[in-house]
Amino acid sequence: MSDEDVKAEVEYWLSGRVYYTTTRGDPIARALAHVAEQIWSEHCEALEGIRAIFIADAAYPAKISCRPWEAGKTLKVLILPCDADESDLPGLIAHELAHIVLGHDAGGPEREKEATALAEGWGFKVPDCYSPWRLPD
Repeated sequence: MSDEDVKAEVEYWLSGRVYYTTTRGDPIARALAHVAEQIWSEHCEALEGIRAIFIADAAYPAKISCRPWEAGKTLKVLILPCDADESDLPGLIAHELAHIVLGHDAGGPEREKEATALAEGWGFKVPDCYSPWRLPD
């Protein structure tokens, strides 16, 4: 698949999934597209399972309504904070997408280490300030 094809698929994928509750959404959306383009060929199926991506001023609980035919299914939702430094965004986003690819449904030290390792394996630096779960081996 050519780079242009990947870019077009990621743009289409993002078009119906990203919701903003902040005015600082553009740099985050650009970083999200960049990370998704880097991992799309290998992980598009897992990424397509994400139903919504919220770019918010803060992470907060949200009630998510399901369509009747989706009752009982787990909806994958990604909430991205807007207060991170722009240079940290690719690593932060890669870490969160790694949780999706790995099938994580909750956090915890081991899962955080796994997500960080996968994101860094993709070539993204997960900021230390974002990853307080880094534990000595």
